Amino acid sequence: ITYFIQANDFSGLSLAYCGKKEFDKAVAFAEKANDLSALSYAYCGKKQFDKAIEYAARANDYSALGYAYCGKKEYGKAIECFTKANDLSGLSLAYCGKKDFENAIEYAEKANDLSALGHAYCGKKDFDRAIEYFTKANDLSGLSLVYNGKKEFDKALEYAINANDLQAKGLAYCGKKEYGKAIECFTKAN
Repeated sequence: ITYFIQANDFSGLSLAYCGKKEFDKAVAFAEKANDLSALSYAYCGKKQFDKAIEYAARANDYSALGYAYCGKKEYGKAIECFTKANDLSGLSLAYCGKKDFENAIEYAEKANDLSALGHAYCGKKDFDRAIEYFTKANDLSGLSLVYNGKKEFDKALEYAINANDLQAKGLAYCGKKEYGKAIECFTKAN
């Protein structure tokens, strides 16, 4: 982030804050940059998908549109957008959403996207392969998801904490039947 500040790269700062899941800051920097695509991604993070679609459409950014439609669970529209953008990782995500894991794996392999492969194998409940891909990708949130699926909630919580992923923490706390902590995490995440 220091690099982006020194370079006055407001778009880069917006994307970096999206990565840190600090979406209000991401929106502020995207607005300073007048970057419609960055605004779309930031609003996706805030789960304001209609706003994300509005900005992505204005930017003519089909990948951003695809991610927003995935957020709305409109996977057919997402697949159309990702196809136009030739976004193989996005196609994998959309097919995962449709629970079409064979196509998800196919596109993730073409994209060489290890996290997407982890998600597809997790969806198929092939947890050992999912762990393999999430580990290679150093995707701690993905590993938390797998261990939630395996009902190893202490391990899931450990990965969620290290990933600073409030939703994954909430899922792990639900599994541990610590519902007050789960509600706290989900509330902070939204």
